[in-house]
Amino acid sequence: MAKKKYTKIITPMGTAQWPYLNKPDTEFNPGGVYHVKVSIPQDDATELVDTIKSVAKKFYKRVKEDKPSAKAAPLPFVDGKDDEGNPTGELVFKFKMNATGGRGQDQWTQRPKLIDSKREPMEDHIGNGSKIRVAAEVVPY
Repeated sequence: MAKKKYTKIITPMGTAQWPYLNKPDTEFNPGGVYHVKVSIPQDDATELVDTIKSVAKKFYKRVKEDKPSAKAAPLPFVDGKDDEGNPTGELVFKFKMNATGGRGQDQWTQRPKLIDSKREPMEDHIGNGSKIRVAAEVVPY
């Protein structure tokens, strides 16, 4: 089976919010999920937003041809808000990766590659408030 080709992205520098990048979060999925929200200033995120919207629009158009009643999925980012609900001028992007998958003999595990600013592999803990960039693939649904 041929591997699907998805659009690859790299975010601008942002602030990690409640990351699970060193170990998977198993609270709602026993197989584990790696995830992070990244808060990025709106001015820095324009190109990223345009890319994500373009991929989503193309996918929705293709799905709509086969199933006219289909609804568009929510985009993986929202306007950032402070504790009082006021806009912060940032966008919060959501990223996730399943830690396990497959069935029976075809089960597999995976984890995100953590790389430092010198492009060397690292094992340091990524905590809330860390400055990070995320490389990912846009997978529409």
